[in-house]
Amino acid sequence: MCLFKKKGFNALKRDDVVNAICELEKEEDKIEDQLITINQSIEELKVKAKNEKSLDVKKYYAKKINALIGDKQAILQRGSYLLFNLRLFNKLKVAIEDKDFIVDTGKIKINKLLTDQKALAKFLTKAFHTKVTSENKISETDDIFKEFDNMYEENEKIYGLNEDDDALLAELELDSEDAEINIEQDKELNDNNKTKKSNDADEEIKEPQQIEEDGEK
Repeated sequence: MCLFKKKGFNALKRDDVVNAICELEKEEDKIEDQLITINQSIEELKVKAKNEKSLDVKKYYAKKINALIGDKQAILQRGSYLLFNLRLFNKLKVAIEDKDFIVDTGKIKINKLLTDQKALAKFLTKAFHTKVTSENKISETDDIFKEFDNMYEENEKIYGLNEDDDALLAELELDSEDAEINIEQDKELNDNNKTKKSNDADEEIKEPQQIEEDGEK
């Protein structure tokens, strides 16, 4: 305790607060047990008072019940105070945990660099200019490629078509047209053959029928 008086919160550890919370929770359990006992006593006295025929005894039970109700109210107030105190201790515990977390992570070497804001600003400025300069150079290089691509024109003598090429293409196109005509003619011929075969088959079916009709006559 003397240490806490001298250094205050600086000497306070998480375990100290946790131990205090445990003590308060034990008191909370006691209060809950007391409330349960008082409630049971009140209900039992109410039953006795209802079944009692003597008016004096009923008055006695009533006074005893009211006294227990007063005790119950006092216990409830202590319980409310205790719960409020517990809430504060839990907030204090979380604050200590946050502080310890920040201190522990602050021990990392890189985190120490982040605290030097002037050096950080200088580093970020240099990194930014390096990035922008590099991007500009790459962009300018791409513009140079595009410029020469736009200037380039294909050599017609090398990549264009000469008279022989044109004549050969015309011949190939003519052959292609003739081939299409032949395919179309073959298709028409096949269709005509199918139609003729179908008509011949119909005639063959009609001839026996005609013979039978002549015989009946």
